[in-house]
Amino acid sequence: TSKEIYDKIIEFMMKDSPNHHGMVKDNHMCFTGGEPLMVTGQQAVVGIYNELKKQGNLPGSMTFETNGTQKLREPFLEWAKSIDTEIFFSCSPKLFTVSGEKPEKAIKPEIVAEYLQASTKGQLKFVVGPLQREWDEMEEVLNEA
Repeated sequence: TSKEIYDKIIEFMMKDSPNHHGMVKDNHMCFTGGEPLMVTGQQAVVGIYNELKKQGNLPGSMTFETNGTQKLREPFLEWAKSIDTEIFFSCSPKLFTVSGEKPEKAIKPEIVAEYLQASTKGQLKFVVGPLQREWDEMEEVLNEA
């Protein structure tokens, strides 16, 4: 449940971090992978946020580290538009020359564009190496978007 996840987050913070009081309040919270924006992840985030709110322990901002392939569902969008906490999307599409993932599966500019409905804050982040073809593919992807 969301309450159980909340309790684990607070327990971890109190035990393994300099934040021995377990306070998320006014700090930054980051949701990362697997893929935090899968449908179940979106539901979990809303539940965790609601539990943080109930406890008076809301973060000042939140980042979602995503590959940019997951469509935001209506309940998540409604929630994102209704909260005061800043949301930031860090989108890291997977390039074929680096990951081997097929572009039609990995590159979804139409979905990333929809993230603007939830927040105008974000970034694109590409993993590239020393090979020119990796940089060329990144340029192609950016030009297509």
